[in-house]
Amino acid sequence: MAAEVEFPELRARMIAAVDAVAKPYAPSSNAWGESRFSEIFDVLCEELELDRIDARGAVGYYLKSEDEGRALVELASRLQSVWAETEKYASNPAFPADDEFQRAPSWPKAIESARRARDSLLP
Repeated sequence: MAAEVEFPELRARMIAAVDAVAKPYAPSSNAWGESRFSEIFDVLCEELELDRIDARGAVGYYLKSEDEGRALVELASRLQSVWAETEKYASNPAFPADDEFQRAPSWPKAIESARRARDSLLP
């Protein structure tokens, strides 16, 4: 297990994105603050490519353990499913709104996965 990571800023952004998905979302409460799902998706799936990584390869860079990596890979896969489902009915498939993501059938599983991933992240 890596005690420190080479890119702590990237890790901090990753943790913030995971935490935002794990929190309940309510449009009127602004629970996500300034974060939007598409931005969270970009950090986890586009920038970090968590849906395509080998968890062992990222340990020491922005992950501290393979357990973290496995949980994050699962989360990224769930987020990909949410995005794919949302594109089918979004008013603008290229830029779905946050509330449209919430209607995706796989959204509840993404939330559960985010909570597991959040719990797996080492301090």
